[in-house]
Amino acid sequence: MKDWIALNMTPGVGSRVTARLLEHFGSAEAIFDAPRRELALLRLPLETVESIVSRELHARAETEIESVRNLGGDILVLDDGVYPALLRETYDPPVVLYVKGAWAECLELSVRGNRRLPPLFDLRPERRADVIARIGSARHHDHFRTGTRH
Repeated sequence: MKDWIALNMTPGVGSRVTARLLEHFGSAEAIFDAPRRELALLRLPLETVESIVSRELHARAETEIESVRNLGGDILVLDDGVYPALLRETYDPPVVLYVKGAWAECLELSVRGNRRLPPLFDLRPERRADVIARIGSARHHDHFRTGTRH
């Protein structure tokens, strides 16, 4: 998971570039193991290549995982078996999904009768905390905070 989050944080790497890298290397781990020369052949910006080769964002990714878990959230990455299948099949699927609450529990609640899945969001780390604080509409926020419906 750390490789996926670090990849998502890498400058110049969005979901389309990630798809291109995955097609070429096969996995997020293999992307970070790739030699500089091979990454450069893919015409990535120099800043992107340097970030990947140096693994400079791995420590930040570890902190990100810990922060999300401390907030009671969950993280899904594109190659997770629990990543929503229909979302994965879209043209430009998010590489990382941040979920308020435990994803397995959210799915269980959804299957039991609540037809709407809880809010999902794919955000760069600098915006994640703000959205977790405001999670969707005030109505959803109140529901997650108090367990009540309006």
